[in-house]
Amino acid sequence: MSLQQKVTDLTSEGVFGEGSVKVTVGEGVITLTLAKPRNLNALTATMTKGLMAGLELCKEFASQIRVVLLRAEGRVFCAGGDAKSLAGNTQDEVHSSSMAFGSFLQLLTTLPQLVVGVAQGSAYGGGFGLLSCCDIVVAVPTAEFALSEVRLGMIPATISPHVVRKIGVNNSRRLFLTGEKFSASKAKEYGLVNEIVEPEKMKSFLEGLIKQQSLCAPIAVARAKNLITLVENKPVTEELIRITVDELVSIRTGPEIREGAAALFNKRKPQWAKDGLRAKL
Repeated sequence: MSLQQKVTDLTSEGVFGEGSVKVTVGEGVITLTLAKPRNLNALTATMTKGLMAGLELCKEFASQIRVVLLRAEGRVFCAGGDAKSLAGNTQDEVHSSSMAFGSFLQLLTTLPQLVVGVAQGSAYGGGFGLLSCCDIVVAVPTAEFALSEVRLGMIPATISPHVVRKIGVNNSRRLFLTGEKFSASKAKEYGLVNEIVEPEKMKSFLEGLIKQQSLCAPIAVARAKNLITLVENKPVTEELIRITVDELVSIRTGPEIREGAAALFNKRKPQWAKDGLRAKL
C-alpha cells in the first residue's frame, strides 16, 4: 500500500484524531497540521492520539519520508494542554494521559527524519514542548511563547527533558519559575527558535529549506541525528570515543558513502539528490 493510500484510509477511519490533525503527503515530505484552531489547537487526548498516529506513519514509511513538517491552523500554534482537563481528573487518569503524551514526545524527538516545527502563531506549555522536540523551528515575528504552568499551579513536567535539552538549564530556570511570556526574538535568543520569517515569506523559506535537505543522504541524516543523542552531555572517555568510532566505521562501510563518493568523483548528483523533495504547502 502506498503512503498516500494509507493516509487516505486512516483519515476516513478517523485515526488522525477525528479531524484534529490533517496529514498531507508531498514528494518525500509529510505535513502534520494541528487543525482545531477554535480550540487553540489544545493538546486534547484526541489531538495527541491523532498526532501519535501521524508520527507512527512517519516511522512506518521512513524510507519514503525525508522531511516532517509540524504546522498548525489559526492564530495560535498550540495553547498547550486541554484547559477542560486541568481539574477533576484522578491520579490514575493524569498518570495514564501523561505517560501517553511522554511517549508521543519521545517518538517525535527520535524520528529519523528532519523535523521542522512551523510556529505560525504562539505556543504555550505543551505547544512549547512540541517545538522543543523539533530539529528546526521557524516562527513568525508576532509569535509569543511561555511556559506558564506555574501560573496555573502546575509544572511543565512531561515536556521538561525536551525543553531543558533545547534551551539549557539557565534559561529553563527563568522560564519554568516565572511563567513569563516572551517574543519570537527572545525565543531565538533562548535557542527554541532557529529562524524568524515573515508570514508572506514562509512558503518560499520552507521550499528552500526542503530543497536544501534533498542534498542530504537520508540514512546519514538519521544516523547523525542519533549521534547527537549518543554523545550529548557525556564526558569524553575511551568508551565514548569507541562509540563514535564504531558509528563512523558503520557509516563508512555503508551504501550511501559509496554512492556519495562515486557522485563526487564523476561530478554528478548522488541518487538521493536526484529524487527531489516537495511539500504541499
